[in-house]
Amino acid sequence: MRNGSLPEYLKRLEWDGSMVSGASMVSEVYGDSSEPDLLRFMVEISRAMKYAHSAHVVHGDLKGANVLLDNDLRCVLADFGHSKDISQISCKNAQHAHGLRWQSPGLMAGHFLLTKENDVYAFGIACVEIVTFRSLPWPMMPDNVVKKLVLEENSRPPFPSKIVDRLGIRQVLERCSNDKVMERPTFSQVVKRLEGPDEQVVVLLRSTSGPIESWLWLFTSPAIRVFTETILGPTNRYARIRKFCSRTH
Repeated sequence: MRNGSLPEYLKRLEWDGSMVSGASMVSEVYGDSSEPDLLRFMVEISRAMKYAHSAHVVHGDLKGANVLLDNDLRCVLADFGHSKDISQISCKNAQHAHGLRWQSPGLMAGHFLLTKENDVYAFGIACVEIVTFRSLPWPMMPDNVVKKLVLEENSRPPFPSKIVDRLGIRQVLERCSNDKVMERPTFSQVVKRLEGPDEQVVVLLRSTSGPIESWLWLFTSPAIRVFTETILGPTNRYARIRKFCSRTH
C-alpha cells in the first residue's frame, strides 16, 4: 500500500509538523486533508482485533509496523503469518512472534504464549506508538534494559500525557498494559471505550500566541465532530458553532 505502515506515515507527519498545525486541523474538519485521526486509528485497529478474536484467532505479532494504511488512510492489519486458531494452540505450536517491546510481562518471563490477552497488551503498546509518532517503544534503550524495566520495575513505555488525556485514552492504555492478565479488557470492551457514547466529549485545545483567535475542538466520538470557532475581537467576543458529521461506521 502506497501509504506504507502506520509508523511510517506518522513519522512523515512528525517531520512536516502537520499534526500540530492549526491550519491542518481546520482543513481536516472540512474534509479536504489527509491528516490522520489518532483516535480513529486506534478504533480501527481494535475493531479488526475484535473481529479476529470473535473468530477465535489470535494475531501473535500486533504492533504498528504490522498495520498498513490503504488509499483512504484506513488501517489494515497485516502479517497474520503467526496467527493461530485458539482451538489449535498447543504447547508445541504456541510460539509467539511479539517483538520484545510489545511483549507482556508474562511473555517476557516465558510463562505465557499465544493468548488474546497478550494481543490486548501489544495493542496498548501500539497505541503508545501512535501517540508518540514512533515505531519503537523506548527508542533509546536496548532490549535488555527494556526487559529489566518491565519485569523488575513494572514500567511501561512513556507517552505524552497531554495528548493521551485530551484523547481520553489513559484508562485504555493502562488497562491494556496491566501486568495482571485478568485485568486487561477484551477488544469488545476496548472498542466500546474508544468509541464512547455520543455524549462523551474529548476536548482538544489550541490557542494562538496573539489575542485574535483561539480554536476549541470538541470530539463527541470518532463518528461525530463538533467544531467550535471562537473569535476574540478588540471589544467583544462571539462564538460560532458548526457541526460536521464524518461517519466512519
